[in-house]
Amino acid sequence: MVIRVVGDAIVHTEVNEGWAVTSLECTRGLARLDLRRDLTQVVIADTGDAEAGLGEPPAFAAAACTPDGEVVVVARRSPPAIVLGPSGCRTSPSNGADRETAYPQPGERLLLLSSSAFENMSDVLVSGMNVSPSALIQRDPQDLLLAIFADLGCGAGAVIDRRPNRLPEGVGP
Repeated sequence: MVIRVVGDAIVHTEVNEGWAVTSLECTRGLARLDLRRDLTQVVIADTGDAEAGLGEPPAFAAAACTPDGEVVVVARRSPPAIVLGPSGCRTSPSNGADRETAYPQPGERLLLLSSSAFENMSDVLVSGMNVSPSALIQRDPQDLLLAIFADLGCGAGAVIDRRPNRLPEGVGP
């Protein structure tokens, strides 16, 4: 795992069993990576939800990724993941469901955002989804997250890509 501090953000990059995950945590944000031999789990949340004490379960978005390319995406009281593809974007889970199983196609990228980040979505992400989704796929995951969160200052997010078991170019020792 590679961990960097960039301004007020903590950025994690990890490759595990065919998945590359880059996550970013800002103030009041939580990005948790749980890596096992046969499973890569990512949980994204706003920490303020747990402190609210409203008696409801915490809001979070999560993805569980298996070595065979399967992804289970769960959104509990949280926005769905955004699946960025060469020809456009979609959400997962879709149709108001709280979970969905999918097999991302080559060239697709999964973006998980905490509620605060999703609600205050930056112009970088909005214009990229509307004008050139392929540019969001080709952009370095850390640079993409830093651009999305540049003006937010709170929350968390993660970019999940299907990759060979090695760190991206320029990351690590």
